[in-house]
Amino acid sequence: MRLFIRIKDEVPFEHPILEENFIQAFPEVDIDNLPPEFVEFIRIEKPELGTYGTHISTTYELVDGMYTDKHVVHEMSPAEKLEKDELIQAERAFYIKEFLADWNSKEQVSNWDAFTFDETDIIFVPPVPRPDDDEIYRWSGGDNNWREEPEYPIDGATYTFDFTQWIWVELPEGKTWKDVMTYPEWHFFNKVTNFPSPK
Repeated sequence: MRLFIRIKDEVPFEHPILEENFIQAFPEVDIDNLPPEFVEFIRIEKPELGTYGTHISTTYELVDGMYTDKHVVHEMSPAEKLEKDELIQAERAFYIKEFLADWNSKEQVSNWDAFTFDETDIIFVPPVPRPDDDEIYRWSGGDNNWREEPEYPIDGATYTFDFTQWIWVELPEGKTWKDVMTYPEWHFFNKVTNFPSPK
């Protein structure tokens, strides 16, 4: 899809217009023989920025008779990179501290004593991989292995899971599973990707 931009006072006016919208707005203009007040526009996407790049601005630049995007990117100096690394590591260390505090605060957390903490991915790893089939499994600390989850009761009540008795336990009236989140198992499925791995 072609793009066009309007020229006023010899500079681009507003933003590029899609071909379909341009034809509707200016039906009298021949897009293959544009008058001076219109120029074809070539879109250039913003560059992929790494950890140390910052997008400053985007302007429009005339190149070979067509306007195009000109992206201004700032690459950090060695000192700025060092400061960025220190900030990332501090944020990561804080997140891990909070992550572990949350994990250890959960009831029945001893059920996962056999799991090991992977600091790179910020995730607890089981000693035995979860079976890869269509069944639903939970980790049984008593067996030190995965066990099939008992069928959830369908009597309309709300239940939480007791990993010691390996049964569903009905919650008191007015309570929901969020009120008694008794296990940190969700951590096993949620890798953290907001922070780069340690250097």
